[in-house]
Order: sequence, then structure tokens, then C-alpha cells
Amino acid sequence: TEPNIYYFGSGGGRFYKSIDYGATWTQLGSAGSSLVNRILIHPEHPDTLFAASERSGLYRSIDGGENWVAAVTNDARGYDFAFQPGNTQTVYATGNSVHVSRDGGFTFTTVGDEEPQRNNMQILSPSNLQGSFYVEENSYTQGYVPLPTEPEEFTSEVILYSDQGDST
Repeated sequence: TEPNIYYFGSGGGRFYKSIDYGATWTQLGSAGSSLVNRILIHPEHPDTLFAASERSGLYRSIDGGENWVAAVTNDARGYDFAFQPGNTQTVYATGNSVHVSRDGGFTFTTVGDEEPQRNNMQILSPSNLQGSFYVEENSYTQGYVPLPTEPEEFTSEVILYSDQGDST
């Protein structure tokens, strides 16, 4: 939202902010105690941030990163956050499971089965595809799956498609 402001998450959950295009950095609060994989900035409320901390969970800040709270309390992993395209009230988060919020990221519902053996999960919305997509990396296999519009429609059965459209 402001091109001069940059955020950086590092190991140990440390969180940094630059207000001068990255020339200088200030350490803010900590989002967990592990490597920060992903930072998501709310496009309408730039002080609302989400951070996925790989081995310590999914976090939210409403004061620009000074203070963090667990956005999802029942997941000890954090991989990704994403807004549903065109709808900032719907936020998806992934850790050991997939979580969805319908209130802008203040409360989350866990959808699908918890599968702690997953290596990594990311949420993407490629420009050439419609809607949000849940992408799983498991044994180096990646693909796209449309997310359901309602959490109860989500199942643990996931069919992955390669970029070439082949079912894997």
C-alpha cells in the first residue's frame, strides 16, 4: 500500500520494518520463535499483518508488527496466508491443516484433516486461473486445487494437477 514500507521476517520469529525503501531497518515484535515464511499485509488496513512462522504457528498483528498474537491457536506450524481474490474478509491460512477466516482474519475455522506429515503448503491465486487455489508440496509434487466456498465442503481428498494440466 505504501511503496516505501518494507517488512522482513527472519529466523527466531524476529520481525523488521523499513520506512525508507529498505535503506534502514527497525526490529519490531516477534511472530513466534521460528523462521517467518510468509508476511501478508492487509491491503485496506496496512497495520494489520499476518505472519506464518514455520515451526511455531500462524500470527496476526493489528499494530504494524509491534505486537503479535496467535491467529490460529490449534496449529503449531505456519506456512502461508492469502486473501480470497476480491474479498479481504476471507483469509486462508495453512500450517499442519488449512484454516479459513470469514471476518478478515480475526477468527479462523480449521477445515480438512490435520496431516502433520506435510512438508509445506502454500496458497496461490495464479492470474491465469479463477479463484483461490490450495497448493501442496508433498514429496516435491505441486499442483492446483480450487478451494471450496464453504469450509464444510473441504475434504482431505486432494487431487493435484501439474502446470501442464496432467492429473498427478
